[in-house]
Amino acid sequence: MQAVRDNVAGEITDFRFLMANPVIAKFFYSNQEDLIGDYLLNNKIFLDNPSLFDSLVEVVETRKSFDKELYYETNGSQNWYQIIAVSLGDGITLTIRDITQTKLLELELTRQARIDSLTNIANRRRFDEYLDQEWQRYRREKLPISLILCEINDFESYKNAYGNQKSDECLIAIAQVINNCAKRAIDLVARYREYQFAVLLPNTDGDGVLHVARVIRSEIEKLKIADISLNLGIANMIPTKNVEAQALIVVAEERVRS
Repeated sequence: MQAVRDNVAGEITDFRFLMANPVIAKFFYSNQEDLIGDYLLNNKIFLDNPSLFDSLVEVVETRKSFDKELYYETNGSQNWYQIIAVSLGDGITLTIRDITQTKLLELELTRQARIDSLTNIANRRRFDEYLDQEWQRYRREKLPISLILCEINDFESYKNAYGNQKSDECLIAIAQVINNCAKRAIDLVARYREYQFAVLLPNTDGDGVLHVARVIRSEIEKLKIADISLNLGIANMIPTKNVEAQALIVVAEERVRS
């Protein structure tokens, strides 16, 4: 690709295609013949990502290569590309690789690593990450964050009486009910321990968390699962500089057993 410069200032204002292979043509939604001689900024991808064009200009001016992943969504389709640019004379060679399938696989593996395989809700790892993230956020914003720990009473006896399959079905049903009670996008329900679930409610005060707790208890009772009830431990805090997120958990754990 040849740099196109302003006749007066000498600054690069665009790039012109001198050659193009089929992969490059596909990326720019064109064919090889039409792309040769065309200008880079005629392409919507670069118009939508002006910083990407600036990076290509920098490659020419500094002679330093460029390697970046680009996410681009078109017609509802998610696409990821690896873009490599190397200086060549007063222009660049541009290599583009479609890495969409690799990225989708990575995202799915990341999702699976944060999902409890039995109940299909967030796992302890995801809970810990999210609690730390939200604790830092609400520390800055000086807003409350609430936690409900939901512990199934004497679940070991239920398991011994009804067997593993019924016990798994029970855990799945309870997890889904609790998950449906946390309705906001910022709320998180996670399997915290084997027979315990955590409900994290950012930007929720004492009255708000009590309301959610009452809804959870009511909905669990509607399941009418024999010998099943919940103990709920509720904690509500405004994060401060000298208090760590673990304090919220400690309070909820104390109350779930009181």
